[in-house]
Amino acid sequence: MDFERLNGDIKEMRRRNRGLGLAVGLLAGGHLLALVVILNLLGTVRTVLVPPSINKSFWVSRDKASSEYLEQMGSFIAWLVLDVTPASIDWKKDILLGYVEPEQHGELKTLQELEAARLKRINAATYFTPQQLVPSEDAQTVVISGRLRTLVNNLETANELKAYLVEFSYGGARMHLKTFKEVPMRPSNDIAQRAWRPAASALILCAAALHPAQALQVLDARDGVAIEAILSIKEPTRIRIEGAPITDVFGNIYSSNCGAGNAAASPAGIVTPAANPGGEIVLECDRDKGEIYVRPVSQTPDGGGKPVNLFISSAQATYTLVLRRSDTPADTIVIRDKSLRPGRSRHRGSANPQG
Repeated sequence: MDFERLNGDIKEMRRRNRGLGLAVGLLAGGHLLALVVILNLLGTVRTVLVPPSINKSFWVSRDKASSEYLEQMGSFIAWLVLDVTPASIDWKKDILLGYVEPEQHGELKTLQELEAARLKRINAATYFTPQQLVPSEDAQTVVISGRLRTLVNNLETANELKAYLVEFSYGGARMHLKTFKEVPMRPSNDIAQRAWRPAASALILCAAALHPAQALQVLDARDGVAIEAILSIKEPTRIRIEGAPITDVFGNIYSSNCGAGNAAASPAGIVTPAANPGGEIVLECDRDKGEIYVRPVSQTPDGGGKPVNLFISSAQATYTLVLRRSDTPADTIVIRDKSLRPGRSRHRGSANPQG
C-alpha cells in the first residue's frame, strides 16, 4: 500500500470538506439575513399608484402618503370643487364624492348640491388657478393658494387670492378626502391682493364697457323663493319684473323718491322718510315703467359681509332678492316668473317702497 498517496488523498478530502463547510456557512448566513429583512418588511407596504394627472411618481405607505401625492391630489380636489360651471358641477360633484371618507360623505354631498343649485340659479361659474402648494406629510394636508375668479352671466364679479386646506385620511386600503375648507391668506399674499385690486377693478370696468350686452342678470324666480343677484356698489342697478310692473318694495331703505309727493297714489298711503340712518340702499322709482333703481349706501365690496335683502312685489307675487355687493358697472336685474299666466298683471303701475 502506498501510504504517501493515501495521506495526499486524505488531505485533499479535508480541503474539500473545509470549502463545502464554508459554502454552507455562507448560505446559512444569507438565509438568516433574508429572514431578518423579510421580518422587517412585514406590515410596511409601499405601493406606487397612478395619480389622476400623471406629473410625477409618488408613494403611499400604510398610513401616509408622500408630499408629491398630496400636491397632486390636492390640486385635483381643488379642481373638482372650485373649477365649476352650471354644466359641469353635477359631474364633478359625483367624482368628488368618490374620494370623500364615509363620515363626511353626507355633509359634503348636501353642501355640493346646494352650491350646484346656487350656481344654476344665478348662472355663475368659478375658476381657480393654483399658485402655491404647501404639503405636510406628518399631518397629511396640503394648503393650496391661488386666484379664484367668479363670473355671473359671463361678467367677472370677483378675482381674489384665496387659500384652501385639503386634509386626507387613510382607510379601507386607500386615501380619502377628510376636509376641504378656506383658510386665511398669509400676510404677504394679503399685501399682494390689495395691490392687485385696483388693476383688477379697472380691467372689469373695461371689459364691461366693451361688452355692455353682457350686463344683464335674468333670474328665474317664483313667489316665496329667495334668489341671488349681483349689486353694483358704485352704480345704480335697475330691477324690473318681466311682464309686470313693480308695485311694492320692502327692505332696509336709506332714502327714496318713490313716495315723495305722491302719498295718495300709493296703495298703503305710506311715504318713506327722507333718510333712514340705518338704511342700506338708496331707492329710486320709474312709475311709468314700473321699475326701480337701487344703489347701496356703503361702497365697499363686502359691505360688512352682509348682503342686501329686498322684497319685490307685483300684483301677483312677491320675490325675495339677496343682493351681493360687487365692484361692477351698472347692471339690470330681470325677474322672470314662468309660473305666472300671461295677461293678468298690467293693472297696477306704481312702486311703493316700504322700509
